[in-house]
Amino acid sequence: KCLLCNRTEDTEHLLFLCPEYSAQIWEAINDAQKDVMIKLNLPSENLHMYNIMYSKSTKNFAKQYSITLDFLIAEIRRMIIRKRAQWLTKGKININFTRICQHIFIVSNSLLHYLQYLGKDTTFIKEFNASISARFMT
Repeated sequence: KCLLCNRTEDTEHLLFLCPEYSAQIWEAINDAQKDVMIKLNLPSENLHMYNIMYSKSTKNFAKQYSITLDFLIAEIRRMIIRKRAQWLTKGKININFTRICQHIFIVSNSLLHYLQYLGKDTTFIKEFNASISARFMT
């Protein structure tokens, strides 16, 4: 059973469908990436379960930022699994949308620093961080 919503837990539920955690994460990420693409005047598309679960790249997403989005998705998946392991050892915590956005921001900010270290374009991830932080600062 899922520790957060008490539903049957499998990989799909853990990474994508849990209404108390993962579903809210992907909704916030999807909204933030669409905000960024609109701001940059570039094509965007909704994230789909295949993008998240199976690392399938987005088809119509701006090519120059698709690798950054793919890395972000992979790191968010790892964070979800890591948080789940923490809950097993430390017990369930209270989750709210602010905390979810903070979890996303921690991961995306780490990715920002990594891209800066590599000397890569950070335009997308900087704008993404601004969009996510605006969600938990209000």
